[in-house]
Amino acid sequence: MKYIGLDCHKQYDHATMIDTETGEIKAKRLAHIKEDFSDFIGDRDGTRMVIESCRDWSRTYELSEDLVEEIILAHPLKVKAIASAKIKTDAIDSRTLARLLMADLIPQAHLRKAENRVKQRVIRHRAFMVVMRTRVKCRIHDSVDSQLLPPDVLKAKPINLFSKKGMKWLTSLEWARDEDKKLVESHLRVMEAINQEISITNDMVKEIYEKDRDAQLLTTIPGIGVTLATLISTEIDGIERFRSPSKLCSYAGLVPSTHSSGGKTYHGKITSEGNRWLRWALVEAALPASYGDAEIKERLETLRAKKRANVAKTATARWLLKVVYHVLKEKRPYITAYNNQKKARAAFYFA
Repeated sequence: MKYIGLDCHKQYDHATMIDTETGEIKAKRLAHIKEDFSDFIGDRDGTRMVIESCRDWSRTYELSEDLVEEIILAHPLKVKAIASAKIKTDAIDSRTLARLLMADLIPQAHLRKAENRVKQRVIRHRAFMVVMRTRVKCRIHDSVDSQLLPPDVLKAKPINLFSKKGMKWLTSLEWARDEDKKLVESHLRVMEAINQEISITNDMVKEIYEKDRDAQLLTTIPGIGVTLATLISTEIDGIERFRSPSKLCSYAGLVPSTHSSGGKTYHGKITSEGNRWLRWALVEAALPASYGDAEIKERLETLRAKKRANVAKTATARWLLKVVYHVLKEKRPYITAYNNQKKARAAFYFA
């Protein structure tokens, strides 16, 4: 058997191969060219490779997936032999990975297929564009707030500055400095361009959604629309990966940190580890979900009475993720637990 450890980088990968039959160990820096990988690996039969999960792992995977029998994606935080090493070099890291693979001690990360990785890029691109638009809107708000406006003008200011009424109010302002007016006009042009790009991306997301049965089921849950449903389905990438709702919540980092010692147990903030996109989607959906479902609203209000607002929202997001688990696992739409806003239990209830 041959075991290969790959330390991935932006410009190159450092590989170490251990051949258990001959005892040979060889190492080489590989350019991101298929011929380099093929020459280094040689015979495909009996060859296993491990790649540490990082930003550029998918490129290395695509270069080498048909050159070896098996590729394993290592979880970077759990490879403690590398994470806690006092001396770290490319050669040491790749050799450590190869030895851990040989001993079957690699903590594996989920290896996504190419189709899912493409979906991820589309969804995350849309999220990036929305974040950029929000930043531009904040800069426009800052410019407006910096003006010494008359009381009657301030009173007429709409709540939503970017609605039709708000834009009309904004364009009618008399700016104290011409430079401020030009900056706001520049920001508005940028925002319009971003809106057009978001519209294009929305069409791409809709195409993914129409082919994704899991995403379509998720839109039956209050607070989860087409975009969030597609994101959640894409990030989960098959509910069969998770044995229980608690495993899914742990993957999303929506479980409290725990310290137990001497018979005493303390629970703290959520771990915030795992998939941050999935965690963000469920937290975003928690409040809108309470508007569309009586039980979720009651849960959120009960938690708010005992805890801080953000803690209550996070706890509701965790409960909502359990609902997601059952909807996907049982392949059926969400059914509200309360019928017509009354406390009569329906046939299906998500604990």
